[in-house]
Amino acid sequence: MKKHAHVCAIVPDDEITPSACSGQMRQEQIQGSGTNHFIIAGRGPCPAPSGRDHTLVLFSLQEAAGALVQALKAFETHGVNLSSIHSFLMPSSQSTYMFLVQADGHNSETPVKDAIAFLKECGAVSCCHVLGSYPAAPMPDHMAKR
Repeated sequence: MKKHAHVCAIVPDDEITPSACSGQMRQEQIQGSGTNHFIIAGRGPCPAPSGRDHTLVLFSLQEAAGALVQALKAFETHGVNLSSIHSFLMPSSQSTYMFLVQADGHNSETPVKDAIAFLKECGAVSCCHVLGSYPAAPMPDHMAKR
């Protein structure tokens, strides 16, 4: 039996369609900067690389000085840009944080794949999950370089 990877995408609320939510998907609303976004997650194959993709990685760290720097070094070493980093305090702990990073590139591409492998082997990381890759949304006109 073939196991499917997680598939995950962050979608603005005005772009959610029935086809985007097909199958057993879970939506979680993200509040911020006046625009609602949703994480759509489920099991299934990741979309093929589009040439302009993002990969979401969720990880937690050992409690040690410099642990976050050591973990982020995995992406720097392999030339992978992080376009977003979020931290969340674990409800079951007053000192354990989960980090959600959005890396530029598809998880099947060598730099991203190597960065994730490096991250998983990093002594500072206590757990690591690749949530999936998805095509990047086009840049809104008001944010595009002029």
